[in-house]
Amino acid sequence: MEPRRRTLSPGFSAFRGPAIPPAGALSLRLVGALLLAVGVITIWATRLSSPTNVYLSEMGAPDAPTPLLFNSALLVIAFGGGLVALGRSGIRARVRVLGAWSITATLLFACASIALASRVTCTPGCPVPFTDGSTVNDLVHTSAATLGFAAVGLAIIQAAWAHSLRSLFALSVGCGALILFASATGGLFSVFRFHVDLGGWFELTAATAALLWVILFALVPLSAPSRAVAPPATS
Repeated sequence: MEPRRRTLSPGFSAFRGPAIPPAGALSLRLVGALLLAVGVITIWATRLSSPTNVYLSEMGAPDAPTPLLFNSALLVIAFGGGLVALGRSGIRARVRVLGAWSITATLLFACASIALASRVTCTPGCPVPFTDGSTVNDLVHTSAATLGFAAVGLAIIQAAWAHSLRSLFALSVGCGALILFASATGGLFSVFRFHVDLGGWFELTAATAALLWVILFALVPLSAPSRAVAPPATS
């Protein structure tokens, strides 16, 4: 009797990522993790050197002290995250909805969004889209940054339910909860312009947690696949 083939979930199930040899995949992940670490350190150095309390997007606006450095760091993060995504191709969540496409596809979308946000910066002051003084640039930048950040959060949720990433389950759940709380709080503070100083730190905390998770995702060894016990042969 022919063995039953594994059926794929609906959605972007055909996307498996390129076939990369194990040694090449490891190299991609290591280089990607290094670039992500450089990006995180650069963002923190830029934030700590800022004379005022600002949100992340404001650090890349034309009136910021070092917009080129900050936006370059975002581009480095996007490139590093893309390398990590390619080096971890083929991993899916075991839950049907979350496993409709691979974690690689989610992270590549996140990286593309972050790269777009680094190239299309908000205007001075970074007004909230559709408010007085906002422009198309503000809408594009805010949308890209939000979608990119949300996609990383989705990748974390997918990884929490992936068989080969069981070692990351607790960390993914905890990191996801932290990111949800910090980003939601920082976002609300931004919209209502309430305690902007504290809201900016909430946002930076959420972004840092997300990026550190991607670094761990690149470095953690995969769990061995579970093997089903074959039924005894019958005569």
